[in-house]
Amino acid sequence: MTPEDELVEKAKKLIEALKEQPDDLALMIAIGDTFARAGRDDQARQYYQMAYTASGGSDYRIKVKMDELLIRQFRRELRAFDTRIYENPNDQEAAKGRNELIEKKNAVELEIFSERSDKYPTDMILRFELGLRQYRGNRIKEAIGSFELSSRDPKNKVQSLNMLGKCFFALKLYREAAVQFQAGMEAHGIMGDDMWKELRHNLGLAKDNME
Repeated sequence: MTPEDELVEKAKKLIEALKEQPDDLALMIAIGDTFARAGRDDQARQYYQMAYTASGGSDYRIKVKMDELLIRQFRRELRAFDTRIYENPNDQEAAKGRNELIEKKNAVELEIFSERSDKYPTDMILRFELGLRQYRGNRIKEAIGSFELSSRDPKNKVQSLNMLGKCFFALKLYREAAVQFQAGMEAHGIMGDDMWKELRHNLGLAKDNME
């Protein structure tokens, strides 16, 4: 029996327990979590929705779980398109479908992380994730505001400064972009790794465009 099969069997036992305790919100969530871990997203979504309805829509944690399933579905569909294009680089239909899916994914994720950031305004990881979606959606000025906030968190500082630089670069404010990339390198403090190389490359591009 595979680990996934074991999780499904566990979920089935929890379902039997739920029949005896039909109003047990924690049990509904546990079933959803177990199905999600088994990769059975449709069943997971069913029990999360049951729990969310039972809570009267008041338990935002359940909404987060449902949204994560949606994000995971987008990623799975995107990988399928990538496989098609890898196997047939001339598949124009797959290329078009991939682009449309990316646009839809970005729009949905932007809505999700906007909502989460409003719900948890002091969570700078969420603020950084929101900034990424704003940047991808070409909402550059909004992204700058998000990355300026997330850069105050030491855990997100370097990546936030890098993204701030990219935002200013997109606005053709190359000097401001260079300042952010330089600050990112100084904050990173580790020479030679991938992050340092990216910052150095971006700094070089910004300086080239300043001339």
